[in-house]
Amino acid sequence: MFSFSSSFIRFACSSFNPPQLLPPAVIGLYGVIPASLQAWGVALSLPIPTSICRSRVTIYSGLYLWMAITGFLLGGFSRSTWYKNPGHVSSATMGVSLMDATIQAEAATPAATLRCELITEFSRLEQLSVDWQRLWCANPDAEIFQSFAWVRAWWRCYGDIGELCSPAVFEGEQVIGIVPLVKDGDQIVFLGGKYADYCDILCQSGRAAEVFEAALENLLQLPGWKECVLRNLKVDGQIFRELVASPKRSRHLLQVVPCEDCHTIVLGENHDVLVSLLGKGHTKRRLNKLRKAGVLTFRHIETRTEAQAQLSEFFRHQMRRFALVGKASPSPKFCTFLRNLVDELDPAKELRFGVLELNDRPLAWHFSFHVNGKLLFYQQTFDVDVWDYSPGEVLIHELLRYAQENVTREFDFTHGDEPFKDRFTTNTRESYSLYIERTGFRGELRRVLRASVIPWLRFRRRLQRLAKRQDETFHRFRAIRLWASGVLARIRYHRQRGTLLTWGGNSVMRRLRSLRFNRREIALFPPSSVNEGATGVAAAANSSFGVRKGGLGDLVDIALRHPEIVVLSELARYRQRLKRGDQVYLVQQGEEVVLAGWTTTCRPNDTPRFRAVQKAASDAPLMLLDECWTVSKALETVHYRQLLCAVSNDARKRHLVLGVCCPDEFPTLRSELTCSEV
Repeated sequence: MFSFSSSFIRFACSSFNPPQLLPPAVIGLYGVIPASLQAWGVALSLPIPTSICRSRVTIYSGLYLWMAITGFLLGGFSRSTWYKNPGHVSSATMGVSLMDATIQAEAATPAATLRCELITEFSRLEQLSVDWQRLWCANPDAEIFQSFAWVRAWWRCYGDIGELCSPAVFEGEQVIGIVPLVKDGDQIVFLGGKYADYCDILCQSGRAAEVFEAALENLLQLPGWKECVLRNLKVDGQIFRELVASPKRSRHLLQVVPCEDCHTIVLGENHDVLVSLLGKGHTKRRLNKLRKAGVLTFRHIETRTEAQAQLSEFFRHQMRRFALVGKASPSPKFCTFLRNLVDELDPAKELRFGVLELNDRPLAWHFSFHVNGKLLFYQQTFDVDVWDYSPGEVLIHELLRYAQENVTREFDFTHGDEPFKDRFTTNTRESYSLYIERTGFRGELRRVLRASVIPWLRFRRRLQRLAKRQDETFHRFRAIRLWASGVLARIRYHRQRGTLLTWGGNSVMRRLRSLRFNRREIALFPPSSVNEGATGVAAAANSSFGVRKGGLGDLVDIALRHPEIVVLSELARYRQRLKRGDQVYLVQQGEEVVLAGWTTTCRPNDTPRFRAVQKAASDAPLMLLDECWTVSKALETVHYRQLLCAVSNDARKRHLVLGVCCPDEFPTLRSELTCSEV
C-alpha cells in the first residue's frame, strides 16, 4: 500500500508543472506543510523523518490537496459548471439556452456521410486554400487570424517548430469544416495562434458542433500528444457558441479556463460613442501642441515597398518603447512574420499600416487589420524621443477619426494591460482557453488539478483590474518590474564574464564612498581659454569621429547593449534630466557610440556636491560636465578631446563658464584637462 501511494505522489508531481499553477498566496504554505506533518507525527507517536517532511514530493502533494479542497469549496469541481456552462459564462451571454443545447446536442451527432482527413503536410492544406477562404468569407464575424493569408505567413516563419495536424471534415466531396491545428511538443495548439488575439475553427454556419466532434474523434486516435490547448476563444465564436451542444460522450473531455480581457469599442448603430471619445480635452491639448510644432499629417501606407521600409523604423522604436516599460523586445522571427504579413495581405484593404508624421518625420506607427467592418488595433509604437508630446495618444485620435468614416461594426484594441486602453474603450470582452484531455487517469488528474486553480485565476484577474484603476499602484508595480529587470540584466552580464563578485564589491564600496565623501572636484574654464583650447582640439579631429547630442532613444540603446553602464530602471531619472534641459553628448566612431557625457547648467553656488579646483572669475552661469560613461573598451585620448571640444564650443556660444568633473576613474580626462589648462 505504501509503495502504491509513493508512486502515485511521484506521478502527480511529475504530471504537472507546479510553479505555473501556484498563486502567490500559496507560497507561505511551503513552511506550514512540513511543520504540520511533524506535529501530526508527534501527536500520533509516529517518528517521521525531517527529510520526508521537507521533501519536494510532500510539499507539492500537500499544496495540491489544499488547492483541491479550496477549489471544491469555491465551485471548481462542479461538473455542471465545466460542461453545461464552461468558464462560468451565463447561457444568455453564450447565446444558447440549456434547453436548446440539449436539442442541438442530439442533432450534432456526426452523420455517417461525414469523413475526417488529418492533414499533416502544408502542401495539402494549400490545395484546400480555396475551400478555406470560402468558409472564412462565409462567416460575417471572421477574424483576420483565421484567414489563409495569416496562416501562410505564420507557416513561412514558424513551420519548422511544429508538426501540422489539422483535421478537415468532408461531407461527400465538399469541405464543411477545417480545424487548423499544429503539434508543438506534446501539446496541440491552433495553427498560427501564437500571435493571434482570437482563434477559432472554420466551418459552415450551424455545423460547428459536428465538425468539432468529428475532428476530436480523429485527434484522439493520433499518438504523441498529451493535451490540446485552444487559446484565445471568443464567447461569440464558432467553438464557444456551440460548445454546450457537444455530445455527452465527448463533453467530459473539455475544460474551459479564463484567459485575458480584450478591450473594444462596439459601434453598430451607436457611432455617437466615437464623437465623445474624439472630444476628450486632454487629447485635444496634445493634438494642438503637435500642430503648433509644425505640419502634422496622418496617412496609411498602401504600397508594399514603403511598408517594408517603414517596418525597419517601426521595429527599432518598438524595441525602445518595450524596454522602457519592462517588456521583452520582439523576437527576430516575429519581425519576419510581420514582414510576411505585408507580403500576403493587401496594404490598401485588409492591412492598415499607418504613420503619424511631423514635418515629414515619423512620430508614431500602428499595424492594424480592417476586415468585415471591424478595425483591429494589433501593434503600435512611437518615437520615445518625443514622448512628452504624447504621439501615441494623438495616433489613437487619428484612428478614431478613421473609424468614424470607415468602420461599421467594431474598433477592437484586443488584449493587453496598457493604461490607454481603459481610457479609449467602452467595452471589455473576456476570452477563454479550451483544454482537451485524453481519456484515462493522467488526463483526469490534470483536469482536476487545473480546476482547483480556476478560482485563483479569477481572483488574480480581479486584482489586476483593480490595480489598473489606481494609477499610483500601476506605476509602482511597473517601477518594481523595471528595477528587477535591470538588476537581473546586470547580474547576467557580469556572470557571463566571471566578474560578478568584483562588480558586487565595487558597487558596495562606491555606495559607501558616496555616503562618506560626497564632494567631487571640478575644473573651471573661462570662455576665453576654452576657445583657445578648442581650436587645437578641432584641428586634430579625425573625420571618422563625430559628436552629437543624444536623446532618450539613444539611452535605451545603450542600456540594452551595455547593462553594466546603465540599466532600464535608471532611465526614468535620465529622462527627467532631459526634460529639465540637461544634455547628453555622444562620441561616435563610425556608427558605434564609444563615450557619453552629461552636462547641466547651473550657478556655482548651486553645486554643493562639487569642490572647485580654482575660483570662478564671477558668479556667471556654469555649464557642468558632471557625468561620463565609457561605452566602448576601444576608447582613445582623441575621444575625450572630441567630447571636450563639443562641450566647450557650446559653452562658448552660450557665454557660460565650463566646469568639468574629474573623477579618479577617468585619468585620461584628467590629463586632457591638464593639457587644456597649460
